[in-house]
Amino acid sequence: MRLWLFVLGLIGSVALAQESGSFSGGLAAEDFRAAGLHKLSPSERAALDDLIAGRERTVAVVAATEAKAEVRAAAAAAEAAAPRVAPEDRIERGPSAARVRIESRLSGPF
Repeated sequence: MRLWLFVLGLIGSVALAQESGSFSGGLAAEDFRAAGLHKLSPSERAALDDLIAGRERTVAVVAATEAKAEVRAAAAAAEAAAPRVAPEDRIERGPSAARVRIESRLSGPF
């Protein structure tokens, strides 16, 4: 469950970064200055934004891969835990199934 929340949060942060155009463009002015980004040249900021965007994409891919593996493992565990029915105990259905007439009587007052 925590992994799914992480993946959703990561996707949201990537979407937010894409909306603002860049990491540094999405920062508040005081955060931008506190991080010292005002000292970087525009080309240095662009390089930093590209590095961060690449890292976010990598983390998103890894998280999605781990989430898929976790889902597969849970499905395999559920399948392994499911009770098995022997072939002779299975009920045949469909047009080729043998039809058996069943009659019964109810006894007692109604």
